[in-house]
Amino acid sequence: MLNYMDAKPDHREMGLCYAVSTDGIDWEKPDLGLLEFGGNKRNNILMRHVHGTGVFKDDRETNPARRYKMLFCGEPQMTVAFSADGLNWSRPIPIPEIEGHGTHANICWAPDLGKSTWDLPVSMPVAALIQFAK
Repeated sequence: MLNYMDAKPDHREMGLCYAVSTDGIDWEKPDLGLLEFGGNKRNNILMRHVHGTGVFKDDRETNPARRYKMLFCGEPQMTVAFSADGLNWSRPIPIPEIEGHGTHANICWAPDLGKSTWDLPVSMPVAALIQFAK
């Protein structure tokens, strides 16, 4: 999954788009038909108005509807969404404890901790970030 921006001079928008590659060099952007953009649904867009997106496939998750997890910069705070297939996502859920924006959110499995961890470089007061981490 790719997070990139439509950089037309009169309108800039971030979004999460889907692309596949067998070698990491040549990419195919399938026509998913999920969301409208530019007057039609012939595109590979998964979600609009998101940036700094991190997507994680959690094979340990017991709820199939939450197999894929997405963490991203929303308005006005960090936000999560879930998916069974990595293409159709739940309604975004704001995380009120994390007010502020990050640049790139990452999620990964931490075997030593036995749980998923988030890497969130966010701009928020250090005291608030420490409290959330507890």
